[in-house]
Amino acid sequence: IAEIVSGMSWEHFFRTHLAAPLAIDFAYEPLSTGRLGGGGRTNAESYARVLSLHLAGGAIGQRRVLSPELVASMQEPSGARFSNSVRGIRAQGYGMGWWLDTLDTRGQAVIASCPGAWGAYPWIDRSRQYGAFLFIRSSLFVGVALQRRLRPLIEQALDGGSA
Repeated sequence: IAEIVSGMSWEHFFRTHLAAPLAIDFAYEPLSTGRLGGGGRTNAESYARVLSLHLAGGAIGQRRVLSPELVASMQEPSGARFSNSVRGIRAQGYGMGWWLDTLDTRGQAVIASCPGAWGAYPWIDRSRQYGAFLFIRSSLFVGVALQRRLRPLIEQALDGGSA
């Protein structure tokens, strides 16, 4: 859709309208499937800015990059039929690029994640206002298992308990 509306390739659109305004180092490597999902390369600092953008409703500092409405809609169930065969992930639905792990009573994501096929595991916790990214190079199943062990320790520490 972005290519059609803008008349730009996806890579050019992404660099111009997202990577440059966010000041992130991010590149897509073409996938043989033609899918956008997967194939992204970045670093921890850049991905932290992406997570911060989502926690701040589309802004980085004083700069608005995405509208609050777009960010909110990305973190709402899409209504598409959702099935998840990954043991250990109990997502409540899928938004735009996010697995919705926990929803509030209005159906808005409280915790959203986007685990990758090779084990990388970013997530945001809107109630605690933090984002994290577990960088590993293994498999989705290893990343899920490790994130499920680490997240409760992080939450306990943020909530003032001892880890």
